[in-house]
Amino acid sequence: MFRVTHQNMLQFHQTDSTRQNAEILRLQAQISSGVRIQRPSDDPAGEALVLRQRDLVQRLETKVGGIERIRARVTTAYQSVLNAQQLFVRAKTIALDGRQTTDPDAREVLAREVDGLLAQLQTLANTTANGESIFGGANFDGEPFRFAVDGTPSHYVGSEQFGVGHIDGELAAVTHLSGNQVFQQILRSAPVFTGDTGAAAGSGTSSARGTRELQVTQLTTGFAGGSGVQSGLSAAADTILGPVGVNSLAIRDTSGTGAGGVVSLNGGPEIAFTSADTDLAVAGPRGEVVHLDMTAITAGFDGTIDLSTTGTLSIDGGATTVAIDYSANQAVIDSRDGSVLYVDSTAIHRSGASRIDLAGTADAFAVLAQLRDELRNSPGLSNGDRDAALSRRLDDIDRISNHLLSVVGEQSITLERLDGVQARTEQFLLDARSRLSEVEETDFPQAILELQSQQLRLQFSLATAAKMFDVSVLNFLG
Repeated sequence: MFRVTHQNMLQFHQTDSTRQNAEILRLQAQISSGVRIQRPSDDPAGEALVLRQRDLVQRLETKVGGIERIRARVTTAYQSVLNAQQLFVRAKTIALDGRQTTDPDAREVLAREVDGLLAQLQTLANTTANGESIFGGANFDGEPFRFAVDGTPSHYVGSEQFGVGHIDGELAAVTHLSGNQVFQQILRSAPVFTGDTGAAAGSGTSSARGTRELQVTQLTTGFAGGSGVQSGLSAAADTILGPVGVNSLAIRDTSGTGAGGVVSLNGGPEIAFTSADTDLAVAGPRGEVVHLDMTAITAGFDGTIDLSTTGTLSIDGGATTVAIDYSANQAVIDSRDGSVLYVDSTAIHRSGASRIDLAGTADAFAVLAQLRDELRNSPGLSNGDRDAALSRRLDDIDRISNHLLSVVGEQSITLERLDGVQARTEQFLLDARSRLSEVEETDFPQAILELQSQQLRLQFSLATAAKMFDVSVLNFLG
């Protein structure tokens, strides 16, 4: 039979008091720290849930941070492209003003403002965010655009591929745009030739871009036999060009001895000559000129003779040339970049320079540079040609502006999508934190109530023990 002694009762009391004190200390620690689970043994199942929730919270926080970084880059690109588009809104106003004014000083003021717009556009194209080029494409460091002193041409040295930001291993958004697809978009149309050489656009699709100068050079002039006419001393200054059978001289020896008469070119005005003329300049109806030596005209000659000519074409300042073959689709190559201009040379009738506006091919920078130069009339155009050039520049401005607006729209959609992803992720994060708080943090009202209960139990236990072990000498007196 088990016998309960005072020693047993004392041990029971000490054990219970120790347990109650430990529970009181645990509750006090919960209240003071705000953390319910101080160590895994406090609540093994709860601790496992806490670890899972902490991991979820950390992953969601990382995701939100990634979204914010991606959103910051997209926002920078969006704002930069929008600012660039606004530059072209202003450029259009300037171009319209330039067409309305004939005052050179007023045009110069407008040209200087366009120069400022070009400088701003160059800065925007090389925008960076946290040291990374926004318009350099994927994995590119440095400035993606390089410019000549006058702002053109522009050279894109960035990546052709977009840089993308990923969240949880999935494609989230384009964060680094390819600058050539933003600022160098083209919409090629037929080239416009300005000048009086007779050169026109060929039937092929040229690869040259922007504006070019076609140099038409005359090399030699030949004459059919029978008349005795020869090239004059200034034959190197001849401007006449054309295939055999197009150009002709009408010579009439009025003296009957070859001493003098009249000569005309291509049905132009008759010019009197004598046998003493060694360098007679004769002009045709379209401005073509030939220099003649009339010292050996056949006596009594009265008729026409055909002329033959040779010449060359060049679009790289004469660095390379191609012989004129008077065909409908002659290729002229620019040795500087390998681009090709297709020329219809069938109607070329005189040497000179033709300005070619390769409509729809100028990039954003070239459009502003061309507008600036045309306001100053740097190409030396007539009033009619300058007005036509400004009209084409307005078309280019609209083309660039509309393209930039489409890029802005794409960026807006991306930002809207990122906003939605971020809002959902932040809600998940809030829920995860709330769940973690429920499991991990102290429920203060409940903890205080339990602490008070444990303190009352301890006090009651101590009072009971004091009464049970209240022994005096009287207890041992019979």
